Amino acid sequence: MPEYSDYYGEHLHECAEKIDRLESRLPEFVSRFINARMKLQESTKAEYISDLNIFFDWFHDNKKYVRDKEIEDITLDDFAKITPDDLQSYMYYLSKGSISDYNNNRNSIARKLIPLNGLFKYYMVRGKLQLNPVEMVERPKEPKTKGQAWLNTDDIAKILRTIENNDGNMSERTKKMRSHRTERDYTIIRLMAETGIRISECVGLDLDHINFEEKRITVTRKGGHPDLVYISDNLAELLHDYITGYRAEQDIPEGENALFISNRGTRMTARNIQIMVKSYGEAAGIYDKKISPHKLRKAYGTALYNKSGGDIEMVKDVLGHESISTTTRYIDTEGDKIRARGMISYDE
Repeated sequence: MPEYSDYYGEHLHECAEKIDRLESRLPEFVSRFINARMKLQESTKAEYISDLNIFFDWFHDNKKYVRDKEIEDITLDDFAKITPDDLQSYMYYLSKGSISDYNNNRNSIARKLIPLNGLFKYYMVRGKLQLNPVEMVERPKEPKTKGQAWLNTDDIAKILRTIENNDGNMSERTKKMRSHRTERDYTIIRLMAETGIRISECVGLDLDHINFEEKRITVTRKGGHPDLVYISDNLAELLHDYITGYRAEQDIPEGENALFISNRGTRMTARNIQIMVKSYGEAAGIYDKKISPHKLRKAYGTALYNKSGGDIEMVKDVLGHESISTTTRYIDTEGDKIRARGMISYDE
């Protein structure tokens, strides 16, 4: 197989275009910092540059000493004048939802300070700056809740029954609209619930990523490296039936190799699947757990942890995590452990 899947290759191309477009607006000393971060994934680099653009737009519009300059002409000496009070004002600006295209909850605001913190540190280490005002402000944190509404295997089975039977809390019009794509939707949710793959990994699957003989699929993990995920006989059969059934009946453009196809015959997007999963969760009457593809992944991680007798290393490898600290956030250690020790399968 090629180093990158078609989908991931397109994603890298989109990130590269975004980086080129946004980096051209930034001062030269900022570009030097970004280009020194060679280990950053392209998507992370694109987020860094996007967040820095937001800051320098605010900086240019709110500080008199740079207002008469073009943003790309702002100097490191100008940047060195930023104070903790300036950053507090910037965070307040973000909290007002001034940027409609961005999610500005507390975690998002804190994230937007990360590249700024890195930029200050980069030039402090090189003796160009003396202070890092980011370290002098209290970063906003999302308030802790008393518990997390975890999905369990009963919830997922209920969602799958709702799809299969085309019933639940839906209008007759909605049921009619969904009836023709039941096979596709059911297959997607079963696949995600029984393998724990990320939504991006699901979206990126191509037909030639499935090996029916060896009962495995090849997914593209974060960073672009391929990884093998093994599937059950029943799930392999379900995928085969979907490919030879629903997918084969669709009007698909020549050369389209995507496994999961939208109503227009093109690759489904992450947004398509997010909306689909959420709507089926609500149709199944599960309103209090904010159903999402990520919740399916966490439910799988918890069930696998319990089924394996607490083998967190195995869960880490199967989920494609780089560290155990990440994996621990995917496990509901207080959930219904006895029930989770059953097979992670949703066949009757």
